[in-house]
Amino acid sequence: MKNINKNISDVLISVAIPDYSVIDENINDIAKIATDLEREYKFWEILIIEEKRENNNSSNILRDIQNVRVIQVKKYTEFYIKRTIAAMEAIGDIVVLTSFNEIHDIDFVKLINKVSETDNLTVAKRKKRYQFDIILGFIGGITGYQVSLKNMLTAAYPRSILNQLLSQISSHVALRFPPTYLGSLEEIIVPTGNKRSLGGHMRRIALIQDLLFSVAPKLLTYVGTLCIIVTFCTILYSIYAIAVWALFENIQPGWLTLSLVLSLGLGFTSTSLFALSAGMKRLIDIASPEFSNYIVNESISTDMYGKIRDNFNVEK
Repeated sequence: MKNINKNISDVLISVAIPDYSVIDENINDIAKIATDLEREYKFWEILIIEEKRENNNSSNILRDIQNVRVIQVKKYTEFYIKRTIAAMEAIGDIVVLTSFNEIHDIDFVKLINKVSETDNLTVAKRKKRYQFDIILGFIGGITGYQVSLKNMLTAAYPRSILNQLLSQISSHVALRFPPTYLGSLEEIIVPTGNKRSLGGHMRRIALIQDLLFSVAPKLLTYVGTLCIIVTFCTILYSIYAIAVWALFENIQPGWLTLSLVLSLGLGFTSTSLFALSAGMKRLIDIASPEFSNYIVNESISTDMYGKIRDNFNVEK
């Protein structure tokens, strides 16, 4: 008998795998996840992101397993772009982002139920401690993210929090390292013996680089504030120079001229820097990468929308 979890019986669950290779040998892995979801939940989907290649074989998995969506993206699309696309395309009220290398270690039912109980972002963590965690944590504190090498790629997001993260400029960074404004997160400890691949290390280095670049808006704000202070100081100095020249007689020739030139030059420079930093800050604020441009095709094994409509008796 099917054991539907009563607490989230009407909640749609999405499990997204952005780095899965759809080949016959891997279909059993998806079937195992589908069986667990089918046993516990009423509405669910498995979302797979794959690069479009000539030897793609999505038809078998779409034929054999229900509630599977396969989204094809351009060849050589970066992993974290695919991960962000998975988060954008998932339709669930609770969305799990995972990785092919981690699906064998994760208890998805336990993870999803944890999110349902707490309504908070839940991250899968390794037991192992890492020496560079303190350094990366310090960098994360400066940039406004909770950074830890113990965090796995698998995390479960309530829809409200996921929408917040996707609205950020560096959404791919926010999905990997939760922003500090979210406060304390829920976690599940996962015993795993999987070693990171070379590709995984390279992805992490690139992501840390993006993490450092993400401090740019905050840095530009500081630069703009400093420029305003400097401009105000140059005005005060100009007033001081004129007052000294007017009140005192023994002033070296050319001192007033030199003081005013220095003040005007510094004031012009600081004002220009303020205008540039404000303009760049504004451009960053309105810029938004079009991740949807990477999508080239989508296939689905079940009419999820029709299934939900029928269960809730929604008229067309």
